[in-house]
Amino acid sequence: MEKWWPKITDKKSALNAAKFGGNAGFIFAVFYVIGLISFVSTNSFEFAEQTISSDDRVGTIIGIVIGMLLVVFWSIRVRTGRGYISSILLVFIFIIEIAAKITSVSVGFYWYLIYLAIFLALIGAVRGTWAYRKYKDDPDVDVFD
Repeated sequence: MEKWWPKITDKKSALNAAKFGGNAGFIFAVFYVIGLISFVSTNSFEFAEQTISSDDRVGTIIGIVIGMLLVVFWSIRVRTGRGYISSILLVFIFIIEIAAKITSVSVGFYWYLIYLAIFLALIGAVRGTWAYRKYKDDPDVDVFD
């Protein structure tokens, strides 16, 4: 449980929590890639009853790519430990995306576990980036046994 909800007591632990959450953000970006591949190959989303016109198709593809690029950008910011606002935006967009997915598509039990793991890691990123702001002026000290 320490990995999913780490104790943050110094600069290093804050940065580790932020990096772990940033990695979860990259996994979340992969969901966008999977959705894009699914949309392009079928010309519809798996929950849509109708096909989409070519004008709407281009707009949808652009929207998915912009969303994916934002998630990647925010994840990079979070991994540095300085992306407090980016970590909040990641959690916010993740909640919206997953709520839309859960309410419109029947997902298996294991997907809920994956969503929970990513959510906990993203919350850890918020905690880590917030704590990093407090500890950023502390010196980098490594203790060797």
